[in-house]
Amino acid sequence: MAGDISFRLSVTGSTLIVTLLGESQAFYPSVLRMLPDGRWEPLAPKPGSVLPAELLPGKNYALEWPDTRPLQGLTQIERLLPVMVRYFEVGGVSFGQIVFVNAPPPAIEILQASYVNGSLVVTPPEANHIDSATSNTIHATWVLWPQEEGIALISEPLRFEHVQPPARRIEWQSGASAVHINTGKGQPDAMLLHETAQGYVLQTVAGSGLQGRQQRAVWLEASSKFYGMALLSALVAVIALLLYFIRAARGSTVR
Repeated sequence: MAGDISFRLSVTGSTLIVTLLGESQAFYPSVLRMLPDGRWEPLAPKPGSVLPAELLPGKNYALEWPDTRPLQGLTQIERLLPVMVRYFEVGGVSFGQIVFVNAPPPAIEILQASYVNGSLVVTPPEANHIDSATSNTIHATWVLWPQEEGIALISEPLRFEHVQPPARRIEWQSGASAVHINTGKGQPDAMLLHETAQGYVLQTVAGSGLQGRQQRAVWLEASSKFYGMALLSALVAVIALLLYFIRAARGSTVR
C-alpha cells in the first residue's frame, strides 16, 4: 500500500490483467515478473495497446504473459509467479508492490530480520538447524523487495524510470554471517522466500515506515515532542501557582 493505492492481478493463459484499487491514481506503472535467476523482467502490453502514463482507480489494463508452460514444466520458484508492480504516486515518489499469483504458505520457522542503520539485515538460521533433515529447515532464502529511494529524488528533475535490482538468493552454510542488503532509503517491506524440503514458505519483514515519515511535515513528525513539552510546561505552571499561593498564605499569616 502507498496511500490508498493497491493492485489486483490475475493471469489467464498469455494475459495478465492489472486493476488499480483505491482512490488515487498511479503514474507510469510498470509490471515485472521475476525470472529464475532473480532478475525482474518488464512485461509488454498486449498487441495494439500501450501502457498508460496514468492509471485511474477502478481501471485495468492487459499485458502479455510470456510464459504459458504448464506448471509441471516450471521450476518451483516460477510456479509461484512472483510479480511486482512499480509506479509513481502523485508527488512523484516511486513505489513498488510484490505479489505471488500462487502464494506460498507462511513460514513456521523464521529468521531474524530487520532494518539496522538503513540496511536490511537477515540473520542466518542457527548453526545446528542448517544441516538438519527437518522438513521445515531453511536451506536457502530468496530476498525480494521493491527498491524505494524515498523523497530525496523529487528535489531534482524527475525521470520516470523504474530501477529495480534483482532479488537475492542466500544459500546458508555453517558459520554463515548476517547478510546486509540495501533496499533504498525508503526502507520498504521485504519478503523472505525460504527454501525447505517441503518447498517454499514465505516470511514478511516489515519496513521501517521511513518513506511515510519522509513525506510528513517536520512539525507533524515532532508532534509527540511538542506534546511532551506542553505537559512539562503545564506542570511547571501548576507548581508555580502552588508556590505563589503558599507564599501568599504565609505572608498573610505573618501580618
